[in-house]
Amino acid sequence: MDESHDDLRAADHDRDRIVAKLQRALGEGRIDLDEFDDRTRRVWQAKTYGDLAAITADLPAAVPSAPAPTGRSSGPVPPARHRIPGIAPWLAVVTLTLVIWAAVSLAHHEALYPWWLWVAGPWGFALVAKRFGYRSSCHPHRGR
Repeated sequence: MDESHDDLRAADHDRDRIVAKLQRALGEGRIDLDEFDDRTRRVWQAKTYGDLAAITADLPAAVPSAPAPTGRSSGPVPPARHRIPGIAPWLAVVTLTLVIWAAVSLAHHEALYPWWLWVAGPWGFALVAKRFGYRSSCHPHRGR
């Protein structure tokens, strides 16, 4: 029996690996949120390695790392203005909770209370506040 690797059944840890690759692609701006959502659904519907490979066929295998700096720096590196640190884990968790909520709502044939907003909202607010430099007035090290 000569089976192709693409015809072999995929396991959940294989699907998790592909979802992590999609999350990196989302964070890098290679795919948008709608594509991420669509591809993630397809990952969890995939049966074989071939099905999984087709979902990420247009994405690079690995992003080459930046070369190590040599010599002196020409000055400070400007901050990434359009990137919010911690957004990738937030997107992953929000996507997961939204998918769970949608699946349960579909199973009940009605839109249930959107509890996932209690995960997305406070965490998202904290990320945005941190990005724009919000500081608490009762911070013990303020003014040092």
